[in-house]
Amino acid sequence: TQDTCNTDGKCVGTPVVCDDGNACTADACVDGQCVATPTPGALCTDGDACTTQDTCNTDGKCVGTPVVCDDGNACTADACVDGQCVSRPTPDVQCSDGDACTTQDTCNTDGVCAGTPVVCDDGNACNGDEICQQGQCTAGTPLTCDDLNPCTKDFCDPQLGCQRTPEPDGTSCADGNACNGDEICQQGQCTA
Repeated sequence: TQDTCNTDGKCVGTPVVCDDGNACTADACVDGQCVATPTPGALCTDGDACTTQDTCNTDGKCVGTPVVCDDGNACTADACVDGQCVSRPTPDVQCSDGDACTTQDTCNTDGVCAGTPVVCDDGNACNGDEICQQGQCTAGTPLTCDDLNPCTKDFCDPQLGCQRTPEPDGTSCADGNACNGDEICQQGQCTA
């Protein structure tokens, strides 16, 4: 453009500037027209901090691969904000805490999945404390109610657990030694 004669008697012009501002095109003036040719595979910047590996595509656009923000926690909502992964708790969302011995697993306000422990109680105190293992209630160790006192009757009540009643006074509680006399029960105690 602006072709003029110079002092050497030559006609010179100002070159047409063909720059569309797109890093994904090669710009040139062809036959007086600006032509923008895509440059696929060329490195570029798409202006989004939440993408990586920005490259030019065949349409002359700069595209990047979105940053994946997944902390593997079902109790958080994960997102990329200004190039940084941010995780926010999602309370009251159903989840699995991985423990078969809990129920009603839900996310809490700290972004942790927690459930209510399974209560294993068959209502019989004589069976011992039942426990949950791998999602199943298993029997505990049965109560041993023998207090090793020959002057009490020991038994287990399903509601109350171990119980004892005294043997009648005068019941023999001999220790097998004839030399120390004949022991008898008195008020639940073995007396010489």
